[in-house]
Amino acid sequence: MVTMTARYFPLFVFFLALQLSASASFAWQDWNQWRGPELDSVAGDQSIVSELSESTRLWRTKLKGPAGASPIVIGDRIFVTSAGKKLLVECFEVATGKQLWSKPVAGKNEKGKDSSNSASNSPCSDGTHLWTTFGNGQVSCFTLDGKEVWTKNLQEQYGNFEIMFGMTTTPLLVDGQLIYALMGGKMRDPATSVGTVISLDAATGDEKWAHVRKTDAKKECKHVYASPTIAELDGKKMLIVHGADYTTAHELDGGKEVWRLGGMNPKNKSYNPTLRFVSSPVSADDLVVIPSAKRGPVWAVKIDSKGTLTRKDLVWFSERVTPDVASPVIYNDRVFLAREKGTLVCLDAGSGKKLIEKRYLADKHRSTPVAVDGKLVIVDRSGKLMLIEADEKLKEIAAIELGEETTASPAVADGIIFVRTFEALYAFGKPVDATTPTGIVE
Repeated sequence: MVTMTARYFPLFVFFLALQLSASASFAWQDWNQWRGPELDSVAGDQSIVSELSESTRLWRTKLKGPAGASPIVIGDRIFVTSAGKKLLVECFEVATGKQLWSKPVAGKNEKGKDSSNSASNSPCSDGTHLWTTFGNGQVSCFTLDGKEVWTKNLQEQYGNFEIMFGMTTTPLLVDGQLIYALMGGKMRDPATSVGTVISLDAATGDEKWAHVRKTDAKKECKHVYASPTIAELDGKKMLIVHGADYTTAHELDGGKEVWRLGGMNPKNKSYNPTLRFVSSPVSADDLVVIPSAKRGPVWAVKIDSKGTLTRKDLVWFSERVTPDVASPVIYNDRVFLAREKGTLVCLDAGSGKKLIEKRYLADKHRSTPVAVDGKLVIVDRSGKLMLIEADEKLKEIAAIELGEETTASPAVADGIIFVRTFEALYAFGKPVDATTPTGIVE
């Protein structure tokens, strides 16, 4: 005779597993594109470690080539692009760092200045598909299992890239659109710059719309490395494009320009012909916070502005605090800026007042910090990973030397910190239990 307990135990196990799976899925916060799901480098309501050491290093996996592209995390998988002997898209298991698949894409790596290469554009995902972009213009859509859905080359459709350090901007994935801000031009050509903001149907790769973005930028200022982003107010999303001497806001449907802000590079004898924009704007509440370059200012403007804006339309400005490459982070009513020479700046988000500036790192900042659990996760170019209290004191919590150069930004998902260097992919977090191995090297 079979007891009731024995009869229903398999069914009980099935529903328990289903509940645990649903619970894990609900708790997980995917890091689905560069700067995360809200495009603000804030990792939401997660708890991370307060120690960086061999005991909290879950694993290290060697990669097949260097890249400045940042990793993204979808469920139990992490995705990166690499530029070694081939241009590669790679997928790894979050729990162990084990490689699940690797796919080559068309074209060869082109090494640029300042350690850049053809894998500087970060991937993105909607949780079902993965989109990758490389500096040669090759864009591909894959399933999460690595099956190619479509591919195309942007240079073949929109013309050759003319950018000194290569095409390194990361596309924006929003509402089924894959949006690129393609801006460049020959430096010695006296003609002013003309860029194109394009929207591709993420499902097919077909063009949805293209907007010609005119500017009077000259020389190196034509070359743009900043990535487009989204500002949202009262449920309405607006596209923000930064570069070629201007920041512009556009309607998400069709690309029509709504407002334009200039003045960071004065159109007079003070014009700086090398003031190219790399750092990207960030939005929070009703503000867009806009960085410049080369020890310049940081400005804040209202999202719902209209027309041609000037300095009198600014909500606030803070002089000589801008990061050169890393993008600003707004967190807990503070603006955090990882500046070029290894210093951190904290501003009051409402007024722009500088609260503190501290030097923590001897090397340059290239990656954008991530804010989570009251902390800033920061890595410098030499591979020093740090946790800093995210307030006006900027107290150091922990640090570890990875000893490998990096320009990619960290990713944080489900309480795990992921760092991609030119050599390897790392995961730092709390071991699941006492038997969970740490420090795995593959």
